[in-house]
Amino acid sequence: MIDSVICDNREAVKALQNLDIDPADYGNLCDILDPNHYGYIKVLALVDGLKRLRDDPRRSDVIMVDLMVQSVQDKLDRVWHRTRDILEATGHAHLADGFDSVGRSTVFFT
Repeated sequence: MIDSVICDNREAVKALQNLDIDPADYGNLCDILDPNHYGYIKVLALVDGLKRLRDDPRRSDVIMVDLMVQSVQDKLDRVWHRTRDILEATGHAHLADGFDSVGRSTVFFT
């Protein structure tokens, strides 16, 4: 929905231009401002997202993203280990063969 507003609304484009938002980011605003794809954006999230788009990326931004990715990886790893434990306990351990600790396939096809 955000993408169509920006594409179809000259006032929205003008507002983004006045805010010094890079036109290259216009097509990604939906993913940037609504990363969970709820279909709506809270006003504070909109303001915060647009503010971040105006600023140059800081080292702390990169570190924050890295920490968030690590956190997600840790959670996925715990889910994978729990799933493997359940598969083993129910006699289906063979279903886990060929996957590493985060569930990525380790089987390569040539």
